[in-house]
Amino acid sequence: MREKIKKSVKDNLSEKYNVNFLDRAINFLSPTRGAERLKGRIQTAVATGGYNGGSISRRQTKSWTPTTRDADSETRYDRKTIINRSRDALINNAMGGAAINTLTLDTIGPGLKLQAQIDSDYLGMTEDEADVWETKAEREFNLFADSKDCDLSRMQNFSDMQDLVYRSARSSGDVFILLPTVKRRGVPFDLKLQVIEADRINNAGGQADSANLTSGIEKDKFGAPVRVHIQKTHPGALVVKSEWDKVEIYGQKSGRLNVIHLLDIDRPGQSRGVPFLAPVLELLKQLSDLTEAELSAAVITSMLTVFVKSETGESTFLGTEENGDSETTDEEYRLGNGSIVELNEDEDISIVDPKRPNAAFDPFFQAIVRQIGARLGIPFERLVIHFTSSYSASRGALLQLWKLIEKERAWFARNFCDLVYHAVLDEAISKGRIDAPGYFANPLIKKAYRGAAWNGPTRGQIDPLKEVNAANKRIELCISSRTQETAEYSGRDWTNVQRKLAKETEILRENGLYEELTEQPAKTQLDETQILKDKIEELEEKENE
Repeated sequence: MREKIKKSVKDNLSEKYNVNFLDRAINFLSPTRGAERLKGRIQTAVATGGYNGGSISRRQTKSWTPTTRDADSETRYDRKTIINRSRDALINNAMGGAAINTLTLDTIGPGLKLQAQIDSDYLGMTEDEADVWETKAEREFNLFADSKDCDLSRMQNFSDMQDLVYRSARSSGDVFILLPTVKRRGVPFDLKLQVIEADRINNAGGQADSANLTSGIEKDKFGAPVRVHIQKTHPGALVVKSEWDKVEIYGQKSGRLNVIHLLDIDRPGQSRGVPFLAPVLELLKQLSDLTEAELSAAVITSMLTVFVKSETGESTFLGTEENGDSETTDEEYRLGNGSIVELNEDEDISIVDPKRPNAAFDPFFQAIVRQIGARLGIPFERLVIHFTSSYSASRGALLQLWKLIEKERAWFARNFCDLVYHAVLDEAISKGRIDAPGYFANPLIKKAYRGAAWNGPTRGQIDPLKEVNAANKRIELCISSRTQETAEYSGRDWTNVQRKLAKETEILRENGLYEELTEQPAKTQLDETQILKDKIEELEEKENE
């Protein structure tokens, strides 16, 4: 037993402090010197930290030596490859496309809708006055957003552009939106939106990156982006122009925002975005190859293949009618319905059985998909659109996804929708279409007028009755408001819903239907109660008999 303990201690020391053959030899010849060497190794290990993950002597982590690089150097050389692979995964990979489509559908849906929310207290407005101003601001913005004239190319309205911008940012890592002003006959707003794909933003003339220029983004001495280099044609176009436009992000005199750079910053000093699928591209590719291989194997399995074994070594073909010509010779055998084929005395048959489909494929496939979903923050059930668990488990998956969707929507609204709304509001107020005293004179007044919320697709309900009862309970306990519950349940504005209900109620009263509809639930409940009482009395009479 003592020998086993000694061996265990020796093995642990050898592994932890990298005791090699030379150390063992020194220990054998000079135990004192060997002890000094081991003491030095222990001191070095203590000095380098107590985390096994940081050890450079352990066998498990010895070859794990990532380099230290800044945010831009991390993707400078392989960024183009990552973007191309991400786009290919979006188009040709089932799970890659499912991830991007799920995010886009739940975050943007048919498009986020503006709900103006000004700071009426600071502006000294009554609630009625604030409602009137907000309604007018929403009407003006919708005049801009609902028309394709908001797009410089006149191809999309603002809701369609939201889908394009968000999908581009997540598949390519970032996207750029220019805000030029172009006058057009019959169009009330000069502001236009022009979406620029990430590939077109690169250093003019093929310049090398420098301290102030990275991947088409120029920065000042503080690291703030001041200018972008935009290639006039896409680098992958049929006809490529080696010409660039340099656009100021903010106007030098006016300070007006000219370029929106939509990206998700993960590290300090980061200049360009990284595709959403970048961390799982390798898994997606391997999973796609595995699926294709299993599918091919299953297709091959569906074809019956028979080999004829002969002792004489003469080759004989044996297949289905579809495998050859309709005519046969004496040296060929064909399989058919109810056919009887005679073989020579020295011949036998052997059937190929590749053991497909593989029973272990689906569990393994699901295990990899769960890892992909965990890394991306999308629950497995929502990623594969397959809800087979209990109500609680399915609801938990939706709630977990909703945390990601709320973050994505807030990021998108803050960095794109709000900026477009501010530009529209600036033009509308400068042209006198909206009255906002002090808007351009006082930054606090400008901020008070610019308040807004963006409503989109709701979380969804697995059991609507339970969700409504829970919402009603939250309102009763005063931990939520009707406005909040209405927005989360249907994405609508509670005030507008109440106005429509009031109008509907008035119409019902005019037609004499209101009292009948309100009395119907009570009458139905009384009828059900009476039926139950009659049933009880009937049972009691039978028992007495």
